[in-house]
Amino acid sequence: TEEDYYKNIRNALIQQKALLTTHCLSFIDIDPVVGYRALGAALRAKQFAAQIGISFNIACQTLKGVMPHECQIMLADSLEQDLFDVIGSLPGADKGNEEKHIEYVLLLGSAYNKRVHVHVDQLNTGIEKETELLAKKTMEAGMEGKVTAVHSISLACHPKWYRKEVYKMSQDAGLSFIAC
Repeated sequence: TEEDYYKNIRNALIQQKALLTTHCLSFIDIDPVVGYRALGAALRAKQFAAQIGISFNIACQTLKGVMPHECQIMLADSLEQDLFDVIGSLPGADKGNEEKHIEYVLLLGSAYNKRVHVHVDQLNTGIEKETELLAKKTMEAGMEGKVTAVHSISLACHPKWYRKEVYKMSQDAGLSFIAC
């Protein structure tokens, strides 16, 4: 329920406050399964966070992808109402359509003037090359300096020459990185 989500987020914020956290960005699910319940809870928690001195920002988490029409409607509706601070993205959720997924979220980022955080190269395997794709698509979309690559751990599985190429591309694209 929305109340369950709220209690969990509120408890996490209380724990973060105890650790002297002042800023937090949380990826909040929005999809046909969860609906808007988690988002409603996060918006309530944002008010609570402000009361305890934490700047709490919300990114959408697109676990069911962005290619299904229903997902696109939910995402666009939430962005139109300015309910998300950041557009979160998981290209792997749209298996086989990762490139279209990235193009779509970058289009949304540009249209709504939002940062975009894209979960890429999470499997720690030399097969993945999503960071490279993200850097290229970021430059094509003119979103330099407004995109964050989350994870990118599969880069470590590639030869040094390839990594250096992707590092240069990422620098040109102004990508920032969040690594776990």
